[in-house]
Amino acid sequence: VWNALLRIMLESLMAGGADGGMGDDDDSLRRSIAELATHLIGEREGQSFLVTLVEQIDSLSKRTEVLKKKLVDATSHTSTSTSLRDVVLQGELEKVLEQRGTLAGLLILLCETRELGVDDILRLLEWTSQFDSADDLGVHITTACLIALSPMQIVTPTVLSNLTDERLIASLLKHFEKEKKWKSAGVKSALQLQCSLFLVACRAQDPTMCDEKQATVDAIEAMATESMENDAFVFLDHLVLAARGRDSLIGGKTPTLDAAQVPTAGAGTDLVDEPFRSKVYLAVEGCIIGLLVSLPNVLKRLKHRQEDVGIAARKVQTGTFVNALGRKVEEPAPAAQPAPLRTDIAALFRLIGTLYDSLPVESALKFWIVQTSGKSKQIDPLHSRLPSFLRWAAESRGEVMVPAVYDMLAGLAKGTACSEHAYNFLSTGGVASGALAGMQVSYGSGAFSWSVLFGSLGFYADTLPNPRTIQQYRQQGPLPEIRVEEANLLVAFLKLLRVIVQWSVAARVTLGDHPQYRAVPAMLQLATCRVPLELKGAIYDAVGAFCLPGGGLAGAALCRNTWLMLEQLQVLDTQSTSVGVGPTHGLKYELLELEVPNKVYP
Repeated sequence: VWNALLRIMLESLMAGGADGGMGDDDDSLRRSIAELATHLIGEREGQSFLVTLVEQIDSLSKRTEVLKKKLVDATSHTSTSTSLRDVVLQGELEKVLEQRGTLAGLLILLCETRELGVDDILRLLEWTSQFDSADDLGVHITTACLIALSPMQIVTPTVLSNLTDERLIASLLKHFEKEKKWKSAGVKSALQLQCSLFLVACRAQDPTMCDEKQATVDAIEAMATESMENDAFVFLDHLVLAARGRDSLIGGKTPTLDAAQVPTAGAGTDLVDEPFRSKVYLAVEGCIIGLLVSLPNVLKRLKHRQEDVGIAARKVQTGTFVNALGRKVEEPAPAAQPAPLRTDIAALFRLIGTLYDSLPVESALKFWIVQTSGKSKQIDPLHSRLPSFLRWAAESRGEVMVPAVYDMLAGLAKGTACSEHAYNFLSTGGVASGALAGMQVSYGSGAFSWSVLFGSLGFYADTLPNPRTIQQYRQQGPLPEIRVEEANLLVAFLKLLRVIVQWSVAARVTLGDHPQYRAVPAMLQLATCRVPLELKGAIYDAVGAFCLPGGGLAGAALCRNTWLMLEQLQVLDTQSTSVGVGPTHGLKYELLELEVPNKVYP
């Protein structure tokens, strides 16, 4: 009942108010519902509704442990057959787990009302600091805290009061001190990042008071930097994948390729039910957008510092493709192993890619063009900085940063309009394309340029040995191989290429027919060479995207030419089959001789 009631109230509070199209009666109804919500979630008999929820979840957690222990004891003292007692215990356990999930969903809805006061927020944070993120409700609890601390959701009078509350500001700073122990370092880092954005909003309301409470600009920026260097982005990426569940395996949409890597609940079901997945995504999106808009200088300093350290530590010989990404040929590295390099900005790029691959189609359009809001078509000040963020990301260099940017662009290219903007972005060498009309092609010279990327595919296809040239290479000495870092770069690019041609028919036809790029022949020729299976898998995925239906006559011609190229290059080994011998190369050979024995199917 509480769940349904709060859901109705929340939807009523959020419906229609932004456009100002509601009548006086509707507005009066919304105010009445808001007053009812405030009354229901406020203190009753000295205890708030949030505290009641938290205590109920803790009580059910203890009951869960008791039932699990009884089931283990019953199994160890009975025969292999299932007794009636076991069935009853299992049924009770499933019911308790269902009740916990319902309460956790209710906690998220409660935070979405934006009516939590200072005491409730601090109580929620204190409870979360001792909550195990590995628990089945870890995603729900973290999401609830992200919403409670978000300065970018619905702004209510309660939120405005919280932003100027001295006790809340001082307590938040104490909660995220280094000496404060949290049960989950990942949860602490993610919420610390969100807290820094909340304090930025506090400074916008009353900077003098924030200075008095030590919430200075330097302190907030240091707080945000520390959270990033404690892997906040990695944790948020895992949070999105955990919320997505087994859906992350469909079509290889995310980097998660192994079902064993997808977190599931104790019963093997997804951790987050469908109605709450979007709430997790939107909570993470609010945190990321707030960071890009409010603390861009922190990101720039962190990126420059980590890139400088990476360039100084890079002492290996490079190939043509990597040289195009800004790496230099250095002297051999010393024998001692250097300390692991921080890659936090690369983790941010990958998080954005994972997030927008999970959100609905065209959700990332605000990154490609400056959007307007309201009937007056005024520029949205909140999102106006996002296109410049993409231009800044395109300045990235190095074998860690560049593939991460490709992963981000692949997520941001979800949808027809977004994919066409992504196509133009690479056509102009990494320059935002919102002002371009049509799909013009100009040749860039950086890592984010179609001409350089397809030229790299052709370079490796001509350089690496294939079944036709392998004997010649063996006479000359050791066979040349592609470096792992270079293969990873190509895999990331091919993933981006697949997404763009999958969503945009115009980009598919243009790239497929381009005489200089020779997209499909270059990819299939590289697939015949000695390259890792993961790279071959990415090639076949990209080639398959070029052959999707919907391309009209040009698409049909592209499919015919692709099939002829498969036979001509013997990716489909028709010659050995025609003379009655087993396959010696090609798809079937790799499946039977390489993938099946190793149980790896990229």
